Amino acid sequence: MTGWRGYAFAALMVGLATAFGEVIEAYLQTGRMPSSLFLPAVLVATAVAGQGPGIFATVLGPIVAEVAISHDHSLFRDVAQEVVALALYAAVGAGVAM
Repeated sequence: MTGWRGYAFAALMVGLATAFGEVIEAYLQTGRMPSSLFLPAVLVATAVAGQGPGIFATVLGPIVAEVAISHDHSLFRDVAQEVVALALYAAVGAGVAM
């Protein structure tokens, strides 16, 4: 896939992962969607559409997760854990997309 179709496909994969994450979050009642749910979307987007859409899916995933789930963020609650989880996701996502 080339051009905008590849990026649209990547967005579709992230959308599907978000829908799945919403179902999982509603069942588990955690108040957050793990970024790791988006790794399969990154893998499929990269395999089907290429490196650019894979990187796009890597960046788009956590942004959509943050918007999709309404959190009750307190200022310093589990910040270190969130940063470590996001850094690991970004490293794995970038590794898959490269």
